[in-house]
Amino acid sequence: MVLLTLILIRRPSAIPESLAASARILLQNLGLFFVPAGVGVVANIGLIRQQWMPICVALIGSTCLSLLATACTVNFMRSRLQRRANPQEASAEK
Repeated sequence: MVLLTLILIRRPSAIPESLAASARILLQNLGLFFVPAGVGVVANIGLIRQQWMPICVALIGSTCLSLLATACTVNFMRSRLQRRANPQEASAEK
């Protein structure tokens, strides 16, 4: 994401106009996306203070599981696409 951001900053002409228009609309209304989350945090700050450890464990655990699931899916799809691209090599391995 950082690399993509740097490339697009250096070459703004690479951004299609339809994407730029959509991004402008989202950025103009970005505050609306954070209001519900902020209200939820403020309304439940006492509970968050009491349960900070399980919340942190759940956040770290779910992040790790998401990364693992993504890596396994990418690995599976890569091997499947390679087998489809080279059917002779796949049959020779069996």
